[in-house]
Amino acid sequence: MTKINFNAQNISWTDAMEVYAREAIEKGMSRAALEDMAYTVKLSIVDKKTKLIKVELSGAGFRAQCTNKDFYIAMTAVVSKFKSLVLRHAKKTLAKKRHIVAFDDVVV
Repeated sequence: MTKINFNAQNISWTDAMEVYAREAIEKGMSRAALEDMAYTVKLSIVDKKTKLIKVELSGAGFRAQCTNKDFYIAMTAVVSKFKSLVLRHAKKTLAKKRHIVAFDDVVV
């Protein structure tokens, strides 16, 4: 079960927004095998005239944010960015481990 904390500034969460955010995070992170982390979703209005909404997703030391007029588009983009960020880090870590193992096998 994924633990998700929701925070909002200058805007209120609706039930539909919370359900959409929860489903987007669980769906996106289950594909990346990252379901067991705790996530924080922060929502705030950047510009009241154009109604720009900033969505920030953080968890396990990673953070992604997106600003858009539509909450749903911003939420989808943030989950995609977050997933690619975590997967990129995992690939780098795996590559470093392979590199270290390759040098440990060499006998001088």
